[in-house]
This record gives sequence, C-alpha cells and structure tokens, in this order.
Amino acid sequence: MTNLKGLIGTQIKAIRKAKGLSQQDVADRVAENTGQMSFSKSRISEIETGKQNTTLETLEMIIKALGVKPVEFFDFKKIIEEDRENEIMDKSLLLDCHYSMLKERELDEVKYVVKTTKELFKTMDGKKKKN
Repeated sequence: MTNLKGLIGTQIKAIRKAKGLSQQDVADRVAENTGQMSFSKSRISEIETGKQNTTLETLEMIIKALGVKPVEFFDFKKIIEEDRENEIMDKSLLLDCHYSMLKERELDEVKYVVKTTKELFKTMDGKKKKN
C-alpha cells in the first residue's frame, strides 16, 4: 500500500467514525449525492483498508458524503493528534504523519524535538544493552 493511499483510507475511517457514521451510511450518502443507484459498503471498506485504489472523482464524492472540506480532509496530522496510532500499522505512514506535523513548526522547535528524540533513543539503547 502506498503511503498516500494508506493515509487517505485511514482518514476516511477516522472522519467517518468521529461523525458516528457506518460504512453503509457513507455509501448511501455517496449514492444519494451523485444520483447513482448504489455505491457499495464494501467499496468504502476496500478504500479504507487500501485494498482498492480510488479516483479523485470518487474521493471527492466520499469527502462530500463525510461532510468535510477538502482542506480539512487532507489535514493528516489529526490522525496522530487524535491518538489514532493503533489504526496506523505502517512505519512509513507514521513517519509521514510526524513529518507533516514537524514541517509546520519553527526551526528551534524541530531542533528541540530532534535533540529530545536522540536522548530518548540513547536511553532506550542503554536499557537494551543491559538486558
């Protein structure tokens, strides 16, 4: 799964759950908004899990069905800020989320995070050597 595909799927699921919607609710809203006879729940599930790639057109329909603006949808830092680490199992997705958060911070803040992280790793590595 590509990082972007994974982030998009995770974001759809996070927003859907935060709004108390089921996958079927989202599928029904997409169908209703587009005049399609149906839009399947399984398609939403496959997009959320990264099993199915989605077009920009379909993504736009899903974003509208979720009732958020595109700028809100693509704010991936919320995935981490709302403690969704357990939903992100891919190391590269976590790194991308952290990069997204850090790039918006001032240089001195980023330096502090790097320094603190180095110290944390030293402590962790020291504990590993003792065991």
